[in-house]
This record gives sequence, C-alpha cells and structure tokens, in this order.
Amino acid sequence: MAALRVGVIGYGYWGPHIVRALLEIPEASVPAAVDRDPARLGQLRFRHPHIERISADYADLFGLGLDAVVVSTPPETHFEIVSACLEQGLDVLVEKPLATSLDQALRLVDLAKARDRIMMVGHIGVYHPAVRALKQMIESGDMGDIRYIDAVRVGLG
Repeated sequence: MAALRVGVIGYGYWGPHIVRALLEIPEASVPAAVDRDPARLGQLRFRHPHIERISADYADLFGLGLDAVVVSTPPETHFEIVSACLEQGLDVLVEKPLATSLDQALRLVDLAKARDRIMMVGHIGVYHPAVRALKQMIESGDMGDIRYIDAVRVGLG
C-alpha cells in the first residue's frame, strides 16, 4: 500500500505537532508544508529537511499528487483555504473552527459532498476519555434530562 501523502498548511501552534504526528504514522508521508511566516518556514526547514516542498503559498501544494491536507491556520483563513483544497480534489482535516460563520461552514459541507471529498474538523477533546465517558453517561439516560454542562480543561499547557 502506498503511503498517504499529506500536506500541512500552517506551521504555527498546532503545525509542528501535526507534522510530528503524521511522520509517526508508517502509512503516511508529509511531502509538503506551508506557512506564510518566514520565521516558521525557517523552523520547518531546520526541523524537517526531508520535506520536499516547503512554501509560503498553499496553492503550491496543488499538483503535487497529495491525497489530503491538514489546515491549521487562523480561523478567518479556513473558508478560502479549505474551499480551494476541496476544489483541487483533496481530502481535508481542518483545525477548529471549520469556518467563522454558519453560512461558510454549510457551503464547505456542500462543496465536500459535491466533490465527494472527506472533510473533517479536528477537535482533540472529542477523543478524550473523560469526554467519551460523559457521552456514555448521557446516552445511558441514568442522569435524567441534562439542562446544563460546565467543564474546565486543565493541565500543563
């Protein structure tokens, strides 16, 4: 099986973690990565000299034979970037939020469906054991009618 070729758009807060996580998956490769900030591009080149294509323009990823991209950029850029990637036939994982308005989010959902592409929103909390346990408690009905939930995420970082 050929490795899944994933491009990373955005090397700010989450970008380094995303690149590292993808490189730990034997069935995946990161042949390309993008960030607008020259300092971040320098960090990317230093940490990952094996990445073939490093650029400041996400459009440079098009035509490289990628299977998917991860978009980890400021939320106000998500609609434009995700739309362009879906139009290019790429599957997309975008960090939360999907878009900055409901209208934009619905348009992206429609575009992904029309292009028969996978589009997912990253939300690490969904996979946290405490969140899963709470979901099971609610679904069991043992807690009765839920009117309000308040949660605080605590920990290092």
